Amino acid sequence: MLLWCVLGGVLILIVWVLYFIFGWGTAFPVLMTILIVATVAAIWGVKKLLARRAAKRLENAIVQQASSQAMNARPERRAEIQELQKKLQEGMSALKTSKTPTGGKLGAAALYAMPWYMIIGPPGAGKTTALKHSGLVFPGGNNAGAVRGVGGTRNCDWWFTNEAIILDTAGRYTTESDDRDEWIAFLQFLLKYRQKKPINGIIVAISINELLDANEQQIETTGKKLRARIDEVITQLHMVVPVYLLFTKIDLVAGFVEFFGDLKKSDRAQVWGATIPLNASKAEPGKLFDTEFDVMVKHLHSRGLKRCVQERSREARERLFRFPIEFAALKRNLSELVNVTFAPNTFQGTPMFRGFYFTSGTQEGKPMDRVLERMSAAMGIRPQAPQQLQANPNIESKSYFLYNLFTNIIFKDGNVGVLSAIEERRQTMLKVMIAGATVGLAALLCLPAVTSYSNNKSFLDESAKKAKAGAKLNWDDDQPLSSKPPMLTSTLDLLHEHDKFQADGIPFGMGWWMYKADKVYQPTLKLYATRMSEGFVEPSKRRLEERLQTADATKYLQVRTTLKQYLMLNDVEHLDVEWATGRYTRLWVDIMDKRNDVTEFELKELIKPHIQYYFELIKRGKIEPPKLDEDLIKRVRTALQSVPVKERYYNLIVLSLNDERIDESGEPDIDNMVFPPVQLPRLFPDLPVVQKHFKSRSALENKGFKQVEGPYTDKGHAAVVEQIKAAEGLLRTESWVVPLTADETPDNIPKYVANVKTQYEEVYVQQWMEFFADIAITTPKDENEALELYTAIGTPELSPHRRLIERLNDHTQWRNKNPLESNDQVAKEVNRRFNQKLNMYTQGIVVNVDLREMSQKMDKIPSKFKRTTEFAEQPKPVGNPGGTTAVKTGNSRVFEYTEIVKALREKIEARMVAPRDPTAGPFNMLEMNEDFMDARAKAKSLLKDYDATANQLLEPLLMMPLNFGVRPLADDKNGKKPDATNTPQKPTNFQWSGNQRRPGSP
Repeated sequence: MLLWCVLGGVLILIVWVLYFIFGWGTAFPVLMTILIVATVAAIWGVKKLLARRAAKRLENAIVQQASSQAMNARPERRAEIQELQKKLQEGMSALKTSKTPTGGKLGAAALYAMPWYMIIGPPGAGKTTALKHSGLVFPGGNNAGAVRGVGGTRNCDWWFTNEAIILDTAGRYTTESDDRDEWIAFLQFLLKYRQKKPINGIIVAISINELLDANEQQIETTGKKLRARIDEVITQLHMVVPVYLLFTKIDLVAGFVEFFGDLKKSDRAQVWGATIPLNASKAEPGKLFDTEFDVMVKHLHSRGLKRCVQERSREARERLFRFPIEFAALKRNLSELVNVTFAPNTFQGTPMFRGFYFTSGTQEGKPMDRVLERMSAAMGIRPQAPQQLQANPNIESKSYFLYNLFTNIIFKDGNVGVLSAIEERRQTMLKVMIAGATVGLAALLCLPAVTSYSNNKSFLDESAKKAKAGAKLNWDDDQPLSSKPPMLTSTLDLLHEHDKFQADGIPFGMGWWMYKADKVYQPTLKLYATRMSEGFVEPSKRRLEERLQTADATKYLQVRTTLKQYLMLNDVEHLDVEWATGRYTRLWVDIMDKRNDVTEFELKELIKPHIQYYFELIKRGKIEPPKLDEDLIKRVRTALQSVPVKERYYNLIVLSLNDERIDESGEPDIDNMVFPPVQLPRLFPDLPVVQKHFKSRSALENKGFKQVEGPYTDKGHAAVVEQIKAAEGLLRTESWVVPLTADETPDNIPKYVANVKTQYEEVYVQQWMEFFADIAITTPKDENEALELYTAIGTPELSPHRRLIERLNDHTQWRNKNPLESNDQVAKEVNRRFNQKLNMYTQGIVVNVDLREMSQKMDKIPSKFKRTTEFAEQPKPVGNPGGTTAVKTGNSRVFEYTEIVKALREKIEARMVAPRDPTAGPFNMLEMNEDFMDARAKAKSLLKDYDATANQLLEPLLMMPLNFGVRPLADDKNGKKPDATNTPQKPTNFQWSGNQRRPGSP
């Protein structure tokens, strides 16, 4: 209500200020003031009326449930229930006539308007005792205790105070899962009749004696039960309310009564505990507790010293001294309970840990001295008798630390509770929708024309400023190149705004028959297109024309791509904005290389949005595309048509994949390729030893890396097959870049496509055969490098041979089965779609291509390398002639090869560290000639069951590492050296000096 009063006052002030500024008549501000005051008064009255009606509904619901329960009860219990009903009604009636602490009365709305608190805890936790001895004032003179509930609240006690209503719930709700339905029904009852704020806080009471000697499991169980009840309150009531942790029966800690026995009644009413700030982090509740608990212990020690000085009795001083120690010993269990109970939960919401407090309602029961008992047990001393520990059992029962806890802490937090995150989002969305509708209606009714005029004028003024920046642009002046594209950015932003207007319609705030933005659109568009033509289109067009003038038709794919890029400047139908943007961005940056004052990447980022938008304008028909040199186009097309059709098709379907880029404006390096090639160094990024010795013969001879190009990889193969199936890379682009020739008849086209498959298969095999043949294993410089290399080759997990064969397997034994082979209906439908598209892009020429027949030809590639890839596979199960199946177990051949190399390495290490005859000289690898020859023979025998392809690819790779310690063979009769792949290489004269340690040496 205070907010409405403040808002009303502000509105009245605004009205009178406007009155003095504009000199309006006196009647206007007076009438407006009366209207505002009447509105605020009406709001106050409505709120009061709604509160009274809500309270009446709640009271009627409770009475109705009680009456229904009395009628359905057994006759012997009916009188008892009716008596409870009478007491409950008396309590509610007394509440209506009670006064608040400020002296006011809530009247009939009291039951709804007053804050409600719920106290939960295990049975025997001291909840009722704490309330009974809290010192709170109960209306109607009912200070004796609570009123037992009836109806839907029969399992809780009602405590009506002048400041709040406290619901003392049954302890079994906290500990017994069987009563969960009753508990949920009770919460739903509260939500139904107190929708705005069902409760204002939760008091969790737990007796200190349940925690004194509890183990971690018991603490965790208790904490989880408490947390479950709190989570149910949050979930069912859609509220996150403050939770106050009340540790009752603190008098059971030895020395409590003596320690606080000197307190007066007013001192005993104060709070003993800690209130956690509302803005404190919820991530680690245990740390918050520990920090505050340590402060309390420190204060206890300080007070204990003062009390010991005042106390004359030695026994009493002992108990005074022990109490802080006993209290400090509670920290671990209490901290663990806090951690479990208030652990963060991002999914359901985290309870609001408001504070923890220690109380004592009555001093009953025998205090426990855990510290003294443990010390006695540790020292082997017999503990004192109970009568020694409790010198004066007849102590007057008093309440400690309760009254101010309720009145100054809990009841003061009546408005701290907030909606749960889910409910808050729901209500926020509802409020936003209502507020938006209200504001929109007000704007529609009040000042639409003024707003529209103002917005249009502002837009036109801003447009003039942005256009001036673009008009000043001069691409040829001596200003830095990087400063020029940003000069067009403001014009580009302005055009984007116009595009938005055209797509979404005239903005509401600029309509009302006053829309003028369209009058500046054409001039702005013309300015932008002129500046882009001067600085981007003309230089790019000239560079492409220079390239086409000197084009070499033998480089078909390169020339065709350049022609395609050139044609897209004018061919709106076939313009691919994304592709053209990337290509022209890279081209323009190359043209401006000498003038560039920033990095290429930065310049691309500056110009790319402008190039993209320029092509979008052409595509949408907003501007005229530039004129092209038709004679040049005709000459280049004629030159490209002279290239054999077979070669053109192969370029389009297969080799065009080499030109696919992830980022068309990026650099044409391997990391930017959609279909990257297979290169030897990139197969062993984690094995530097292998990289050092496994080399490309071509690279060693300075002829460049031998690599498997992208179209001949697993990913490239899938793309090639897809190009045919979807007709994406065949004649679709050919028909408008390079027209069909006379050779491309319905009879010839299927043959050309089939030839592509055949040629692709041959080149695929050739690429991988040459890749393996190009691998050379260089000679180590010394015995240490040799042992490093043999360690890598002789370790199955690191084996470069295994990795090479696995890559060959990945790229030739395709994992995904061709769907055309297994489903006739699918094959028929794919053929129909392909031929339909093919006929459309061949300008009506009818052709018929069987895709399944072509795809089946690809099976030659897997079969070519199948035996080679099996070198790295374990033997497959073999059938038994007797009828049963016997599994032939064993290792792969590549594993056996690693074992051969491993054994050879171990022999070398042993020879290197073995004692030598001083007259024999240093160790020489030639001494192990027989060992190397034996290893070579074993390695070669591994290939005896394999086909010619496997022998051709693998024998050199297996033999080369075993050539280092073998004596070289003599030249043949013609004076030629034997084949390096099968003939031992001349070994390095490895020598061992005594001051060097060898791998494996002690």
